[in-house]
Amino acid sequence: MLTPNQPHISTRCASSACVQVTLTDKVTVDDTKDGGEKTAFDVEAWTAFVAAVKRDGLEAVA
Repeated sequence: MLTPNQPHISTRCASSACVQVTLTDKVTVDDTKDGGEKTAFDVEAWTAFVAAVKRDGLEAVA
């Protein structure tokens, strides 16, 4: 579970190139290696995404 305003870094991170997720009024996702633009999602959309991954996994998109 995400704690508001507390960045969460992937547990699979082995270098400085990690995925970071932060909960504010939205859920923001960014790649820590480039410090670039963050992608924001509604909390409901993020919750549905996480539930789908846990339930079924996601097929890779080529």
